[in-house]
Amino acid sequence: METKLEQAIDNAERLEQKFNKVVHEADEHGDLIRNEDGTIRLKKQWKTEAVDRQGRKHNPKVHGDKPTLDSDGFLQVKRRRESKPITSTNRTEAFVNKYKEDGYAYYVMNEDGGRMEQFTQNEWEPVVTKDGQATMNVGQARSPNTRAVLMKKPLEWHEADQEKKVAIVNEDLKSKIAPKEDEGQYRATEDSPLR
Repeated sequence: METKLEQAIDNAERLEQKFNKVVHEADEHGDLIRNEDGTIRLKKQWKTEAVDRQGRKHNPKVHGDKPTLDSDGFLQVKRRRESKPITSTNRTEAFVNKYKEDGYAYYVMNEDGGRMEQFTQNEWEPVVTKDGQATMNVGQARSPNTRAVLMKKPLEWHEADQEKKVAIVNEDLKSKIAPKEDEGQYRATEDSPLR
């Protein structure tokens, strides 16, 4: 049962509602019919006829137990609960979070063909637990025994490396898009100004 406050809020919303021929009553000329309180009169069967903006009829999972109308006379879609979707935390994130410490950057590396040596030369070190290196199985059908090792590096070193990487990429991009002075550049002259 609705409280007086809920009824007052519902009435205020209905006063501001736009006419929707699916749920609101109109006379034979197509003019809307108002209730004594100024709200647009709803059809007797509006709950079964109302649709949301996508054209869906009332569904308790989507619209809530009691159908309510928005300011345009469509069924109001209820917000999803605030929890994150199940897919927001994947296996790799959970693996990293299990061993994460402040002040370090982490990377999950497949231990294929000499990658460990390559990473350790670039100042990464494996995360070591009391049971040995932190690893997880990442194998799939074609290579079922592939393992991943969790690597870490001090955060300030990692950020400095990333800045260098960005600078190199930007310099490379700049060299590729910079106009070449000696080949094919159009210049304005007195005889032929650029348009």
